[in-house]
Amino acid sequence: MSDVVDKLTTLRRELGVERILLRVDINGLPHERALRTLRLLGNQVLPRLRCNPDQLEER
Repeated sequence: MSDVVDKLTTLRRELGVERILLRVDINGLPHERALRTLRLLGNQVLPRLRCNPDQLEER
């Protein structure tokens, strides 16, 4: 999860990206794993991206 946050934060900081469209490829994943992936994205990744970019670097 931290890798995803770090990469998206770098895009925002270095390229000035303000919006990102994510495509989650769940083809072939069992239903429960696909749901887990989407929950992690919504509950852990996105909230960290919404905070101040400077706070992300202080971790």
